[in-house]
Amino acid sequence: MGTKLITSLIPNDTAKAIAWTLIHSLWIGLLFAAVAALIVTLSKRSSARLRYHLLCATLMAFVAVMTFTLLREIRINSTITTAAAGTAFGPIRAIVQQSGMARQLIAFLNQQSAIIFLIWAAFFILKSIQLTGGVLYIHKIRTRNIIAAPAQWQHKLKDFCTKISISTPVTLLQSELVSVPVAIGWLKPVILVPVGMICQLSPEQVESILLHELAHISRQDYLVNIMQGIVEAVFFFNPALLWLSSLIRQEREACCDDVVLAHISRKSDYLEALLAMGSNPGKVNLAMSLSAGSNQLKNRLKRMIYLENQKLSFREVFSLLLGIIFITAFTILPKAEATIQQHISTPVVKGDYLKATDLAGQLRPSSAKRSTAPRKKKLTNQEVSGMKMYGQELVNYQDMLTQIDQSMQGPNMNSSKRKQTVKDTASVKQANTPQALRTDSLSSNSFSAGKKLNHQNELSATDKENLKGIIDEAKKRVE
Repeated sequence: MGTKLITSLIPNDTAKAIAWTLIHSLWIGLLFAAVAALIVTLSKRSSARLRYHLLCATLMAFVAVMTFTLLREIRINSTITTAAAGTAFGPIRAIVQQSGMARQLIAFLNQQSAIIFLIWAAFFILKSIQLTGGVLYIHKIRTRNIIAAPAQWQHKLKDFCTKISISTPVTLLQSELVSVPVAIGWLKPVILVPVGMICQLSPEQVESILLHELAHISRQDYLVNIMQGIVEAVFFFNPALLWLSSLIRQEREACCDDVVLAHISRKSDYLEALLAMGSNPGKVNLAMSLSAGSNQLKNRLKRMIYLENQKLSFREVFSLLLGIIFITAFTILPKAEATIQQHISTPVVKGDYLKATDLAGQLRPSSAKRSTAPRKKKLTNQEVSGMKMYGQELVNYQDMLTQIDQSMQGPNMNSSKRKQTVKDTASVKQANTPQALRTDSLSSNSFSAGKKLNHQNELSATDKENLKGIIDEAKKRVE
């Protein structure tokens, strides 16, 4: 019932293309995660700003590749459907030769593509609702239970905006709904701090916190964070993409930490402010808050104390290598539709070298006997008078020629006549057209002559000349 519901809402080709795009995103995301790991490893001594820009470029490249993959899958599925509708081969996916674990997996994914799309769509809707709820909550905390900040801090905020080169007016408010300082908004940015924080912390610590939130505003991190949330909602199932996104968030906070350290005189004031407010759980995911998890806060403190960028942990390296080893076993194998499309694009002719039933696998030679005479050219996809050659008729015709060829090689036949006979026989074999297969007087006489010669050990000179004349006449008619 779920499959019928999907078909009624969205075309089957589109749903199948989306399902395969999501499947491809797993190994593609792993490749981009490897690129991100390489960036982190090679930029140990680089600035956090450079690392952040490189990681953001990696994420944007992933989105671009997945968009291209989706368009390509839509085109491939529409081409396969059109080709299947115009052929007599029946359902395309049923013809695929099921050999090996990978082909069986591909066949299974093809059959369950609608279910895969349905499951993804259900979770994507939930993620979208959660994302929308976050935006609505931001609007709520911005307009409800707020108190204006003291005037002296409003003036200090303006001075900080001038130092950081922020031309947009920024509003400082105290909120009863937040537990940590947050910066929200893009066109009209607002900094929200918990009620009482200004009185509890020292002026130097409050200044460092305000500088941190202003750094987010100057870098337009609020808008980037929302776009990042949308990508995470689409690829919520992709661990490589989620890991890349977490790296971007870590480097984003590191960039803001560098801005704060560049504008304060005592580093300890900012470290103490992080310890006081940074470990509090933040409820606003889309806002730029000062809060962080215990591991992230520890890494930020270590980076500022020892002046070194964060390195990859053993768990991250092991997981990345394990994923690459696992995906490598399947990425070499092509998608079944691509192989089928290649065979459908060229009409298949049933001959002594092709079998129409072997579409997705290897082209095996026919069991029919082939003459040892040299061929002038191989059989190609040809049609005479708009009709294709049928394999059974061609096999019967070649059996007749083989019998004539075997019968004419008697002990009294000299080498020159034998070579001429083989050459004439090969010429007749090349004339694989429906005209040569018609049951007229010529083909009947040829078949009768071959059948008669098969029961004789030797041929008289007169019979040889008559048979040679029949073959020559057949050669002229088919040419």
